Amino acid sequence: MDEEMDNEREDELISSLARLKKKEKEISTEEYLKMKKERWEMDMQVQNEKRLELELNEMKAREHKEEKDAQVIVEHINQMLLKERIGSLDNRYPLTKWMQKLKDDMNVLKEERREKLLGLKLMCPATEMKSRPETEFFDKPVDLRALIALKFPQQPLEDVLLPPELPWDPQLMTTRTHIAQALFQMFRENVRPTVGVVTDSKQLYCHNILLTLISEYFHQHSSCPLIYLPPCIISSEDFVRVYRWMLEPLTNLNFRQLMELTRAAHYLKIKELHSQCWQLIFDSLKSIDKILAIYTAAKKVCVFFEKQLSPFLIRILLPFAGSKEFANLEFDKIYGLFKMDMIAVNTEIEVLYSLFLWLDFDWQSRKCHALDLVKLIHFDMMPYLFLITFDRRTDGPPVFKFVSNSLPVQKLIRENIDKLKNNPNRYKGSINNRRRYWIYDSGCKYHHSQACNRLRFVSYDEFIDYIEFLQTSGHPCGQRIKLSSDPEIVCCKLRKSA
Repeated sequence: MDEEMDNEREDELISSLARLKKKEKEISTEEYLKMKKERWEMDMQVQNEKRLELELNEMKAREHKEEKDAQVIVEHINQMLLKERIGSLDNRYPLTKWMQKLKDDMNVLKEERREKLLGLKLMCPATEMKSRPETEFFDKPVDLRALIALKFPQQPLEDVLLPPELPWDPQLMTTRTHIAQALFQMFRENVRPTVGVVTDSKQLYCHNILLTLISEYFHQHSSCPLIYLPPCIISSEDFVRVYRWMLEPLTNLNFRQLMELTRAAHYLKIKELHSQCWQLIFDSLKSIDKILAIYTAAKKVCVFFEKQLSPFLIRILLPFAGSKEFANLEFDKIYGLFKMDMIAVNTEIEVLYSLFLWLDFDWQSRKCHALDLVKLIHFDMMPYLFLITFDRRTDGPPVFKFVSNSLPVQKLIRENIDKLKNNPNRYKGSINNRRRYWIYDSGCKYHHSQACNRLRFVSYDEFIDYIEFLQTSGHPCGQRIKLSSDPEIVCCKLRKSA
C-alpha cells in the first residue's frame, strides 16, 4: 500500500516537472522572439546610422574635392592673368569678375549641399546626439566605490544615527545644462523627431514642437503623427528649405526658389517667412533688370501677383511686350496694365503698337476687345503727323485696318486733330505730359529727346525692329536708358554725324 502511494506521488512529481519544463520552454520561446525582435530593431537602427554616416562622409569628400578643383581653377586663372601682364587698375577688373563668379558658384554649391544634408537627416533621424558638450552630466567618470567609502566610512551605530555634515564639493556636482542650446542642437541634428511629413512620396521626420511654434498649419494638425502635404504646392525640396529656414539663415536663392518658398510659406501660414520673402521680392524689383525675371519665375511656379507687380511692369513695357508672358496675358490683366499712368515709353505711339502686338497674337479671339483697349490710348499726346495719316496707313497687322476703319476711333482722332492743329509743338506730341514716364534709349533709331525739334513719326515695322533688338540685347542698362528730358542727350546730331 505504501509502495503504491509512493509510486503515485512519484508520477505526480514527474508530470508536474514535465509541465514546468513545458511552461519554461514556452516562456523561453517568447523571450527569445522578443529578444530577436529587439535585436533586429537595433541592427536596423545601426544600419541606418551607418548609411547616413557613409553618405555624409561621401558628401564631405565630394565637397573637399570640389574645393580643391576650385582652388586649382583660381590658381590657373591667376597664372593666365599674370602671363598677360595685367597691371593697371582697369585691367584688374577681369580678375575681380572671375573671382566673384567663382565665389558665387561656391556659395551656391555649399547651399545645395546644406539642403541635401538636412534632407538626409530628416529622412534618417538619429536616436542620440553624437557631440553634446552642453548635456554632459560628468566631465570625468566617477568612481562610485571610492566616493561611497569617502562619504560613508565605517562608523559606530551611535555616530550613524546623526547625519554627518558633508562638505560642499562643486567638482562632484553636475554641470548646468543650457536647455535652449540643447534643444537647438537636438533640432539641428534631428535627434528623436516626433512627427512625420509626407510629400513627393518621401517621409521626412521632424520635431513637432518646432513646426507648431512657427506654422499655424502645423499647429492645427499638431495631434497627427503623420501629416501629408500636396506635392503640387510644396515639394520635398521646398519643405526642406522651409525647415532649414527655421534653423539657419538662407542665402543664394534664385528667383524660382524664392517664389517656391513664398508659395510654401503662404500655404503653411508662416507669417514671418512670408513677410521676409515679399520684402526680398520688392527689394529686388527696385532693379529694373530683375523685374521681368521675377515675373517669369512667378508664372512658372503659379504665383500670381500681377496686381502688385503692375506698377513695376509698366517701367519695362517695351521689353515686356516682346515676351511670351505678355502675349499670353488675359484681357483683364492687359486692361489693368494699360489703364495705368506712368508707362515708360518715348512716344504714345509705342503704347498703341504694344496693344496691337497683343491683339495680333490671337486676333480672332481677341478681336472683340480691340475697341475697349484702344480707348485707353491718349490720342491727345500723339504726334500730329501720325493722327492725320492714321486712316490711310497700309502697314501693320489686320488690327491696324480694323481700328482705323471703326467710327468711334475716327471720331476720336478728328477731335484730337482739331485740338492740336493750332499747337506749335503738334509735330512732337505732348511729350511734356506727366501721365507717362518719358524715356530715351540710345539703341533705338526713332527715339528723340524732349529738346529735339525733329518730326515724330514711327512706323509699325520700326517698332517691331526695336522689339526684336530688345529681345536679342536684353533690357537697356542704366548707361543706355535715360529720361528724355536729360539735357545731355544729343540724339539727332550723333545719328547725323554717324
